[in-house]
Amino acid sequence: MSARRQRMEREPELPLPSLAIRVSGWRKAELQAILAKFDEMYGVGNAKLTALDAGIYAIGFRSGLTATNASFLVNYLHYPHDFDLDNRKIVAAARYPAKAAFGLPHITDADDRLTIYVPVPDDRHDRVWGVVGKSGRVLEQDFGRMAWKPVDGKVPDAVGRLFVG
Repeated sequence: MSARRQRMEREPELPLPSLAIRVSGWRKAELQAILAKFDEMYGVGNAKLTALDAGIYAIGFRSGLTATNASFLVNYLHYPHDFDLDNRKIVAAARYPAKAAFGLPHITDADDRLTIYVPVPDDRHDRVWGVVGKSGRVLEQDFGRMAWKPVDGKVPDAVGRLFVG
């Protein structure tokens, strides 16, 4: 078993009430297929979709997700297998307590939240960025290294709109 897989098996799940996942740009049937494929790959269980305002869906899981799987899901919602991505504006993000993020450096405020998203533009397809709530620090999680590092960046306005209301 790979070291990465062993770490993921030890990583605790995020408590359900503290994890919020939102997405826009997909129809419900498409999202259901994307989430079913994600479950096949990562064994996260069936996802529950709740339609919110303006084409935004909330995604929930019965047993929660690890912070690592939340990062993978946000990225996969942008780049799912076997879907045409032309002429689409996909926005996906997850928000949870920053202290729960695996390997996130220098979290001093226990109440800080981390919002993870795919940066715009993104030419690599193998990372997410995260912004730490109160400090506004932007970090990158590269899936090859699975480590967070500071980057210069800004949260797209569309990510913030996912969590309004």
